[in-house]
Amino acid sequence: MSTDNAGIDRRPGLSAREFVDRYANPGKPVVVPDATKHWAAHSKWSLDWLAGEFGAHTLDHIDTGGRHSGTLGEFCAQVANSSENCPAPYLTEYPIDQELPALLEDIMPLPLAGPAWLNNGLMPRACSTVRSGSPELLIGGPGARFPRLHYDFLHTNATITQIVGRKQFWLAAPDQGRYFYPDPRRPNLSCIDCFDPVDAERFPDYTQASVYSVVVEPGESIFIPAGWWHRTLIMEPSIAVSFNSVNRGNWQAFSRDWVAMNQNDASLRTRAKIAYMRLVGSWLGVVERLRGPHL
Repeated sequence: MSTDNAGIDRRPGLSAREFVDRYANPGKPVVVPDATKHWAAHSKWSLDWLAGEFGAHTLDHIDTGGRHSGTLGEFCAQVANSSENCPAPYLTEYPIDQELPALLEDIMPLPLAGPAWLNNGLMPRACSTVRSGSPELLIGGPGARFPRLHYDFLHTNATITQIVGRKQFWLAAPDQGRYFYPDPRRPNLSCIDCFDPVDAERFPDYTQASVYSVVVEPGESIFIPAGWWHRTLIMEPSIAVSFNSVNRGNWQAFSRDWVAMNQNDASLRTRAKIAYMRLVGSWLGVVERLRGPHL
């Protein structure tokens, strides 16, 4: 495996138009240091603050350490005392709008989304499976990892903003997936179950992969395009926010995955879904070109 530590662009001052034209639509990752400089979260959020404001909030969530039951205050204390040798569980994909809606005002507007196609009224109701791009909370301690190399569900884009702590990302382009042993049942997940090092006898093709490595600092946002494989390592106590998006650049892959997930034995209905998604994509593409990068 070859690792490039400088292959991901870092672009301060990136305009909405530049982001859509140079990164979102072509499907190219980027780190933007100042995309969320307006967020109150950067001057407010910490493990102590979350514990003080929402410490009694009950967590009952399946995360990378299994099912965590207890309070948010207890979990924050566990993360604060975490170490690389004994990391706390990694809380991921925790829906802020459903569980901690008071936090939303601290993280608006969301960065690096481009045209918000998931929120458009033409989207089928079944697309709520991706939660319409709603932001999610990620909290973990040093040494915690997202356990599997993957690309995001339904070929959505992912944007992750670090509020507290540094996080290392490893990314690989979609064409590198052939080296990652995709799970036959869930092809967006790799069957490789251990990194640093990867077992070369079980996964010999992994040695041929080209991977980018980048550290995202507090206050920075990373855009991971649809189909890009990635995994992470938390370097110090971390609070982050993530959300998914769909736009012209990944619409075709997203709609193909969505139809496949919702298809059934009624072939006529399946064909109708395909036709509808093509129509929606064409229309939203026209609107994007007329209105610019924000819908």
